[in-house]
Amino acid sequence: MEPERRVAIIVDNPIRDLTGLVLLAAGLAERGATCHLVPMHVQEQELRSLAPDAVVLNYLRPTNLPLARQLLDAQVAVVILDTEGGVLESPDAYGRTLTSDDQVRAGVAAWCAWGPELGDFGVAAGWFSREQTVITGAPRFDLYADPWRAAALDLAEVTTGATPDEQLILINSNFPIVNPRFSTVEAEGEMLVRDFGWTVERFERTREVQGQSLRDLVSVAHALARSHRATVVYRPHPFERAETYEPLLQGPPNLHLRRDGGVDGWILRASAVVQRSCTTAIEAAISGVPALSPRWVPAVVEMAAAERVSFPCESIEMLHERVALALRGELQPSDLVRQALEDTIQRWFTAIDGQAHERVADVVMDRSEANDRRTHTNRCRGIGDAHDVVGRAKVGLKRHLPPELRRLRPGPADKRWRSAQKAFSAGDVAKALRALIDAGHLNRAIRSRPADRRDQGAGLRFTRSVEVSLGSGA
Repeated sequence: MEPERRVAIIVDNPIRDLTGLVLLAAGLAERGATCHLVPMHVQEQELRSLAPDAVVLNYLRPTNLPLARQLLDAQVAVVILDTEGGVLESPDAYGRTLTSDDQVRAGVAAWCAWGPELGDFGVAAGWFSREQTVITGAPRFDLYADPWRAAALDLAEVTTGATPDEQLILINSNFPIVNPRFSTVEAEGEMLVRDFGWTVERFERTREVQGQSLRDLVSVAHALARSHRATVVYRPHPFERAETYEPLLQGPPNLHLRRDGGVDGWILRASAVVQRSCTTAIEAAISGVPALSPRWVPAVVEMAAAERVSFPCESIEMLHERVALALRGELQPSDLVRQALEDTIQRWFTAIDGQAHERVADVVMDRSEANDRRTHTNRCRGIGDAHDVVGRAKVGLKRHLPPELRRLRPGPADKRWRSAQKAFSAGDVAKALRALIDAGHLNRAIRSRPADRRDQGAGLRFTRSVEVSLGSGA
C-alpha cells in the first residue's frame, strides 16, 4: 500500500484565496493526499507541527525566505503557486519581488506559473529552470468556469443575501499603499524601499496618486448610487482597510460597503463592474459582465490588459450612460474587445477552463513523495522559531501551558483569533467544500475537519489548520 502523502497549502488572504485553494485541496484529496489548509500568519508553527511532505507556498519573496530554507533543509518538496502571478505591470516587476537567493530558487520542486507570458520570461531571466517551471493557471480563476461558477454564485448568495433578480453595480478599489490593511502607510513605505527596491520618491508619488484615486472613486460611488435604481456595492481590495471607507460612504441607502465573500461571486452577480486598471476588469470580462473604467480617476500605472477589455468612460456622464446600458443588458463588447480578452487569457492565465486546480494538483503529486513519518517529523523540528536551542526550549515550554494561554481554546483568546484579519475556520472550509461538491464532479466522500492530534508531527498539540481528505471526518 502506498504511503499517505501529506500536503500543506498556505492560505495568504482567505477572502481572496480560500475557495480556490479548497478546490485545489479537494483535487489533491482525490489523488490520495491528505491536505492541510494553513493560515499564513501562523505558518511556521503549523508546518513544524504537521511535518508535511510537500508545501504549496503562496510566493517566494525575501519575507518568507527563511521559511523556504528551513523547508528545503527538512527535505520538504516546495511548490510555488503565487497569489499575484497574473497580469502585471511587467514580468520584470514580478522578478523584483522574488528572493535573489539562487540556491533556494534552485531547490524549489516546481514553480506553477499562471501563464506562458510570465513563465517563459522567468525561464529566460534565470529565475527558475525549464524543468522547474510548469504553466498551470491559478485555481481561483476556475471559479469563473463551469461547473465551479455555480459554487461561487452559491457562496455569494450566502454571504450577500442577494436575490437573483437584484441589479448590482460593483465598484472595486485597489489602493493598498495609501490605505493598507495589515500595516501603517509609513511601514508599508519602509518595506517597499527596504525589500523591493523602491525609491522614496516612487513611494511618495504612488501614495499621492492613490490618495486622489481613492477620493475620486468614492465620489463615483455616490454619483452612481444617486442616479441609478440599483444596489451599489463598494468593495475594497483584500489588502485595504475597510474602516477607512465607513464615513466616506455614508448617505445613499442603496450604497453599501462590503468585503465578505470572494470577488468572483460578487462579479458573477453584478450587472456592471467599475474599476480603474484592476485585474477585476479581466475577471468581469471573463464572466461576461461589462467592466467600466472611469478614465479621469488617476492610475499609478495603467494596466494595459485591463483597459483593453474595459469600456472607457472619459466623463461621469459617459459612465452614467454606459451603466444604464449595462443595467438594461444592452452593453456588449466589440469584436476587438473579445479578441483582446482571448489574447490576455492565453498569455497571462493559460486558460479559464475550470482545470487549473487539476494541473497544480498533478504537479504537487509528481514533484513530491511520502516520507517515513518518524524520520520526517524529526527533520521538521527545525522549522520556524524552533531552529535554534532557545527556540526549541520555547516550543517545549509552550506544550505545557494551558491551551487558553496559547490562544487555542474557546474563550476571549479564541475570539481574538476568529477576528484576526487573516483567520479562517473549519466552518469556512466546510461551507466552500459543500458548494464545490454540489456544483461539480468532486468525490462526495471528500471531507474537512479541524486539524488535531492525529495530524501532529511535533510542536504544538493544537493547530489552526483545516484538513481536507478523502473519507476523513464527519
